[in-house]
Amino acid sequence: MRRTRILEIDMTLPEFGSTVQIPFTESDLDTFSRQYSEMVVRTYEYTSVEREMEDWSLQDGYLVFAPEVGTIRIARGTVDDETAWWVDTKDWARPCHGSAEPKWEYQAHFPGIFTVDWVAWIYAQWIV
Repeated sequence: MRRTRILEIDMTLPEFGSTVQIPFTESDLDTFSRQYSEMVVRTYEYTSVEREMEDWSLQDGYLVFAPEVGTIRIARGTVDDETAWWVDTKDWARPCHGSAEPKWEYQAHFPGIFTVDWVAWIYAQWIV
């Protein structure tokens, strides 16, 4: 039986100072990258766990997922004292940033605890 979950997306930038990040660790990177990669391998036979894990890295406490299309950065912590996780995308800066370098831009935050199955949903429904 298929389990249905409801995801509330808040795309309003949280107020300054209302977020507290709990940095991901190397252990988290290994756990999440392996879980995601095993999930992908169960669906697609053309790849391997090791190959899929290469798309993941840890940068300054953020999990970064950089497949061929659409790099995202995932953080976890609290937003307004509620457990949450949030997603930034790496995109070319808007003219107001004064730079032509790719920058991380906040996209949305989500209530609850981050799990890797949300990555597939984000890419299928939102990023690509």
